[in-house]
Amino acid sequence: MPASRLLKTCALAAVAATALTAGAARAEDCDGAPTTTRLIVQVDGVHSSNGLMAITLYPDDPDRFLRRHGSLKVVRVPAKGPTTEACLYLPAPGGYGVAVYHDENGNRHLDKNGLLPAEGSGLSNNPSVSLFHLPSLKNSRFLTHVGENRIEIRLRYP
Repeated sequence: MPASRLLKTCALAAVAATALTAGAARAEDCDGAPTTTRLIVQVDGVHSSNGLMAITLYPDDPDRFLRRHGSLKVVRVPAKGPTTEACLYLPAPGGYGVAVYHDENGNRHLDKNGLLPAEGSGLSNNPSVSLFHLPSLKNSRFLTHVGENRIEIRLRYP
């Protein structure tokens, strides 16, 4: 193989490896104590890089979903538009639900206009949301396995 072609092939391989590495969450970047199960949450439609992205993990229990003190953990990472990604360790493989909101002012609370969120928010599986009732775990539930799991959540802003 000519030297110029070999250099070109090596350069393309390096670019591809860099692109793959940049998109993948590394285990050392995950929140929590290491377990056999990791979840990468990709939040799309982030309007700005201001503030924090709050990611709340719920167990597979409909009575705890979106309830005060019902979550397993809340992870906050710096917001990065147009896509924010976070990694967290899960207690075990199984079913979960996730809620996210873009805490643009960094006050660590979901600001509301009456009953509705005043900040961008979303749920796992991206279910439609009604003004009259909270979404159920049934519509937001996803299953995980040992190893790396990935979900995508689309933010909706008021």
